[in-house]
This record gives sequence, structure tokens and C-alpha cells, in this order.
Amino acid sequence: MDTVLGQQRSGFQLTKTLVNLRELSEAKYEDALNNLAGRKGEAFAADFGSRVDLAVYRAVERQRAPRKTATERWSDLLQRRVRVQGPLIDDALRAYEQAVRRDQMMVRRKVFASDCARKRYNKANEEAELAKMPLPPADVAPNDSGLPAATLSERAKMTEAWCKHGSWQICESCGSVRPRPLQPVDLRSVRQPTIKKCLLCRRGAYVPQPEDIPEQLRNLPDEAVEALRPVEVDTCS
Repeated sequence: MDTVLGQQRSGFQLTKTLVNLRELSEAKYEDALNNLAGRKGEAFAADFGSRVDLAVYRAVERQRAPRKTATERWSDLLQRRVRVQGPLIDDALRAYEQAVRRDQMMVRRKVFASDCARKRYNKANEEAELAKMPLPPADVAPNDSGLPAATLSERAKMTEAWCKHGSWQICESCGSVRPRPLQPVDLRSVRQPTIKKCLLCRRGAYVPQPEDIPEQLRNLPDEAVEALRPVEVDTCS
């Protein structure tokens, strides 16, 4: 107890220690609370008793709730990021979907169907290439690679998981998406998709939100946006 109370983050560590004691034995837990009351007073011990009750309750609730996959967590979080302009026109949407399919066919030919390298990109050839793959695509998004999941090694599996789920994080405060570099820990587990505060929030910077846009300026077609905006934003420099 002396060691725990002497640590810099004694509150966090003390709660954790008491939770562990409670799981081990109710009698030992009560002894620890009595020890605290004798050292720090009844109010101090009662405060940490309440913290332990809350921590145990939250742990039970987490166990009851179905665990979401990384794909499901990202899907929920991305609901906050919406297109404030109107939907893409049909021609633009079709062009984008065709570009995605062409990219998927190109990488598929390099890995599994090199004999199709000079064939046209069409539905029949796409089906023939898919039949050559040893496993079905493991896509988590419509614009994914179209390839099967990595199976060569655990390192390969975790690297792919980082690419799809861990290379970006969303700020819980402003909704900004921030890149994450590949780190050794990413080869052991997939990190949480959110961070409490991004660099912008810690600096106190203003990050525009969808609800900040006046209703009259929402869902405008691209032509109207181009006509109304006073400057051209250079996103390449």
C-alpha cells in the first residue's frame, strides 16, 4: 500500500490494485479498504470504493456487449464524416467505380493472373481472374484491393490489418482523420481507431464541422460550389 500510494499516478494504480484484490478475494478487498480508511480517512476509502464499483460495473457491461470488429467500429465512426456537397452525379460515380475496378484488376493480374495482363478490362475477364485466386477477396471497403487476406505469416496478417484498420485514427473531439505510422506494437494487435484529442484540438484550432455549414449551402451541386467559392484551394502543395 505504501508503494502504491507513493506513485505519481497513485489514484489510477490504487483503483487497479483494489479491483484486482476484489477479484481475488472479497475479504482481502475489505481489508484493503479498512487499511485505506486507517491511513487516509473514511471519506478517502469510500471514494475509492465507489471507483472500484464503477470499474467493475463497466467491465461487466463490456463483457455483455457484443464485441465489434474493426470494420464495424470504423463504419460507425465514419458516419460522422459526411459529404456536405450534393451526391456525386451518376457519370462521376460510374467513372470512379470503373477506376476502382480497373485498379483491382491490375493488381490481381500482377499477383494471380499474369497471363491476363494484355486482356481488356471487362466483366468476363474479371470473373476469370477471380476464379484464379485461391481465396475470395477480403475487402473491408468498396475501394479495397480486391485480393485475399494475407496468410503467409502472422507478421503479414498484422501488417495488412494495420494497412486497413490501424494506419489512420479519428479524433473523438473534432472528427479529423490523422495518419498513424507503422510501429512494432502494430505487429501484435490492432490499435483503437480513435484518439481523444488530435494535434489540432490540443492546439485549440477551429475544425469546421458539417453542422457549421448553413443549411442553404448544404447539398449543392459541384457547379454551384465552384461558382460560389471565392478562391481555388491548392491541395497539392
